[in-house]
Amino acid sequence: TIIRTVAKRGYVLSLLEAPKQERSGQPSVAVLRFSNEGAPEDTPLIDGFAEDIVNALARFGRVAVLARNSGFAFVSDSASDWRAVGDSLGATYLVRGRATTRADGMRVAVSLIAASTGGVLWSDTFSAFGGQIFELQEEIARRVVKRLVARIDDAGIKQASPKPPDSLAAYELLLRGLARLRGYASDDNEAARALFQAAVEKDPTYALAHSY
Repeated sequence: TIIRTVAKRGYVLSLLEAPKQERSGQPSVAVLRFSNEGAPEDTPLIDGFAEDIVNALARFGRVAVLARNSGFAFVSDSASDWRAVGDSLGATYLVRGRATTRADGMRVAVSLIAASTGGVLWSDTFSAFGGQIFELQEEIARRVVKRLVARIDDAGIKQASPKPPDSLAAYELLLRGLARLRGYASDDNEAARALFQAAVEKDPTYALAHSY
């Protein structure tokens, strides 16, 4: 079901014709193979760079990360139907990228795509020099996770309850707490918890503030 014959060429994989993977209840992200915009001999280096991003994403527990051999079946620069790619992989989100290696470092463009619509949720360009390349992998993973967590939390707020909080002040405190929760400063979690507790004090029936 995933191999087809091409006249005068031989056989090729046709993964989009494979049975669709079932999506689990937990949001999942697939990192596609990054496109090499430089010398062909740099492809293994760029593949390794993208694989390290997969490993960095896997350290965060809020989303499921598909294995390298799944996401790398698709190349980021292919003119693909991203919704079909998401269905084939069973992924909620896709990370695609383009990279160019230089004598003194690397330049990377990364995009986060919602598989359900094919729309780009976020994109950015990064540059690194020398040993900064390893820091760049961590930074890209943090940025992607931050955007994903923001999307998941926003969806949770919409689905949590059709009833708005009784106190507008409690709602404002919740939003301020979420903003701190998504940060990476050493005191962000503690500050977020204090804001959630303050929201509960304003509205003791505010279930979403209780859950956070």
